[in-house]
Amino acid sequence: MKNLFKLTAFIILNIFGQCLWANEVLVYKEERQMIVLNNSGQIIRTYHISLGGNPIGHKKRQGDQRTPEGEYILDYKNPSSEFTKSIHISYPNAKDILEGRTGNFIMIHGFPTDPVKYKNQRGGGHLTVEELYEILATSDWTSGCIGLTNEDMRDFYSSISIPTKIKIYANNPNEEKTSNEQNTPEQLPLPIIDEENFNTNGQ
Repeated sequence: MKNLFKLTAFIILNIFGQCLWANEVLVYKEERQMIVLNNSGQIIRTYHISLGGNPIGHKKRQGDQRTPEGEYILDYKNPSSEFTKSIHISYPNAKDILEGRTGNFIMIHGFPTDPVKYKNQRGGGHLTVEELYEILATSDWTSGCIGLTNEDMRDFYSSISIPTKIKIYANNPNEEKTSNEQNTPEQLPLPIIDEENFNTNGQ
């Protein structure tokens, strides 16, 4: 009887867990949207994202402030990032290398872990931390990484196992837009941080 109970509990937890486990991540750059799917293809999480200062188009070279487009792997986590946690995207992939695309350390991450230092070094010393976070949450402020709020990053980080597939698209072909609809956020009124020059310990 005890073994039957354990088996039943295991089956229930396994079925329930598969509904919550991330199996694939989809990113739609134009919509500033990141979607997490489970093994059944159901949406289990949706996040608003920030991109770099030059968000349109596939990444070509290091420093162009673009986010890659294509199929990649989330291949490692960094709990001690200079941002609030980070997960690495496996750019460049084999196709990117053949096409001569450069750049590295493309991450999904939260806000800087030292917001006072961040804003002071970038001419935003007059801002409160809350004001800085509000600007970051509604702006494109990275150098090509995918930015989340700290709350969303902690949630995303806990939902992702390594490795997990990620597909990054220029836009969502199923999203209906009017001709006047604009999805591009205002640019951050502070110099953009260059994550790509960070070492692996920092990013």
